Amino acid sequence: MPRVPDPLARLALVAVLACACTSPARIEADPPADAAKPKTLVIAVGNLGQIDPAHMLTPQDERMVLACFEGLTTLDWTTGKAKPAAAESWSTSPDGKTWTFKLRPVKWTKQFGKGVEVKDEVSAADFVAAWNRLLDPDTQSPNAHILDGIPDAKVLAGESVRGASLDKLANEISARIGKNARTLKGDEVIAFLTDEGLEARRFMASIADPAVLEFLAWKDENTPYQGVKAQKLIAVLRAESKKSVLATTEARAHLGIDRGYYAKDDKTLVIEVPGPSPWLPALLARGPLVALRASWYEMKRENYFLRNQVFCNGPFLADCDLIRHMSGDEERNLYKLVYHKNPSYWNAAAVTVDHVTCHVNEVLDEVLRKYAAGEIHWLSSTAFHPEDFARLLATKAPGFQPRTKEKDKEGARRDEAFAKIAPDTFEAAGGGICFVRVRCTPPFDSADARRGLASLLKSDVLVKSWLQGLAPPTRRFVQPRIAGAAATIRLPSFDAANARKLYGDKKRLDGDWISVACETEESAVADAMVKAWKTGGIPDEATTWVGLAQDVRRRISMGTWNLSISCWQPAYDDPFALLGGFTTGNPVGATMWSNATYDALLKAAVDVAGFLSAPDPVLKSLPALKGPMASASAASLPSLEALRQALLSEAESILLEEAVVIPLWTTVDRGLAKPCVHGLPKGGGARSVLDVTPLQSITLD
Repeated sequence: MPRVPDPLARLALVAVLACACTSPARIEADPPADAAKPKTLVIAVGNLGQIDPAHMLTPQDERMVLACFEGLTTLDWTTGKAKPAAAESWSTSPDGKTWTFKLRPVKWTKQFGKGVEVKDEVSAADFVAAWNRLLDPDTQSPNAHILDGIPDAKVLAGESVRGASLDKLANEISARIGKNARTLKGDEVIAFLTDEGLEARRFMASIADPAVLEFLAWKDENTPYQGVKAQKLIAVLRAESKKSVLATTEARAHLGIDRGYYAKDDKTLVIEVPGPSPWLPALLARGPLVALRASWYEMKRENYFLRNQVFCNGPFLADCDLIRHMSGDEERNLYKLVYHKNPSYWNAAAVTVDHVTCHVNEVLDEVLRKYAAGEIHWLSSTAFHPEDFARLLATKAPGFQPRTKEKDKEGARRDEAFAKIAPDTFEAAGGGICFVRVRCTPPFDSADARRGLASLLKSDVLVKSWLQGLAPPTRRFVQPRIAGAAATIRLPSFDAANARKLYGDKKRLDGDWISVACETEESAVADAMVKAWKTGGIPDEATTWVGLAQDVRRRISMGTWNLSISCWQPAYDDPFALLGGFTTGNPVGATMWSNATYDALLKAAVDVAGFLSAPDPVLKSLPALKGPMASASAASLPSLEALRQALLSEAESILLEEAVVIPLWTTVDRGLAKPCVHGLPKGGGARSVLDVTPLQSITLD
């Protein structure tokens, strides 16, 4: 629905919508059926981003999002299998390309003072509106790529940004050469390509035109770039920008209306995909893909997520703001989330907790005091500084030596507190993926240079310095999802020696970046890189480049060269959700890396049947695909899935070897829990790919 610019007209629209909606049914919350004292679960976490589905970032964010809002499906947290949620059933067409979801009768409900307010039922249009918002460039959602498997959705999320960016780049070059088309200096071209604000490489890498390829390959600071070449480049950029704009216009005219995903009627949502997608139900359980009450959001916009405005369809109702960026108390940066059981939830009988209070960013000593006193039941490991959590784990190990009061009174007191609560530590066997991606700028933007750097980033060191010694390294992202195949996820295990050694080494996490200083000094990194290149069969020109070590030191010290970037991704049931983020121009990867074969592999994985009918000549020649291609049939789902797996595995190999990306399996859901808390899988067991135990599964004694 378009915005109404005139204030009076907007007021009239609000009045009309208010009349059109079901009359509000404000009811007082019913007391527990057994008239017992309400059960309140109190938890504490170290940080949360926005609990807005479009902007959620972390596993903790997703847990809180899914407490308030529900998607079409949910995941059985013990098996990871998709099961009905807001949709009570679904079916697929014979060719596997059309999915039809039937919604159950669920009411939109919000907390209103001491009671609740119930409105109209959740409709298919509510999902369409929420997904359109997710893909809207104005939303700036980091999660828009989750719908990349739907072609129009990928176009809407990416092409509008690409078109605007290419046009901006064309204007920038035009301004620099002026009306007289002056020749640019070589160092001006390199400065343009490495300007992080322009992101020229990211958006130009998808263009195969010779003028663009020549510009991207420019590395000589002393060779001028002729103005006539710049004019040709500008023309190409403007033409590509126009293509993106036209593609965006086409997608916007159909997506959510009659193509991609759309409401067939109030209770029927249709999703169209290019080929068989057995992973789709599990993907639809993710936090970014929940519904929002469309008519109310259109009136309230961002105010939808404020207290007393949040209409929920999940197991709990929010009695707090959901859009604060680590705010609340301006001085101490403290706030808390308060949730109440939703009496209108379709499965309310299975939710045994009546209230949830979540403390965010509290001072650790106060949190520990409250936990020891029983005022907090569940304490996430994110509430701890990494060194403190490592120390807590080390207290469980045989031979642990507490700090002495004579040398470290404060440390000894903390050790004593840790020792008392350490038995409550739990570690849920999970499947999250932490990965490190190496990003280089000229003259080091080559696979050889990235591999040279990766040789210095040992996975066991990364585990100790970032993941507290609790996760093993892995070699692959792609896990078998073929029917009948057993998953081969390596589950992490607690290693007391790692935790103790970690604390002794005093390695620590610096924000979301792995600090080079964790391992060695910058000069040693430069020297070690040169040595690694010389002994690793790297071309001679890479090791004899004048000023190599000095330039590396300068780039690292100035912060203009990212030696490594660390990220976390949930272990999506479908590996495409992760691998698709590294295709050319995708903002998720942001590696300044592009590979045409990789892009083609991911494109083929989206539509395997289409790839069979018209194979890409480049991919057809890949030895790794000859077997799966020979046995695949457009009419056979298992054989299509086998070929899709081969396509993704081949893409993964390119990513690991050329990008370079270093994967690590990690556990996400760990911390402390009182014995009265049940539902947390202490001691192992199968886990959902959500990586976090949902709040509605928790029970209290």
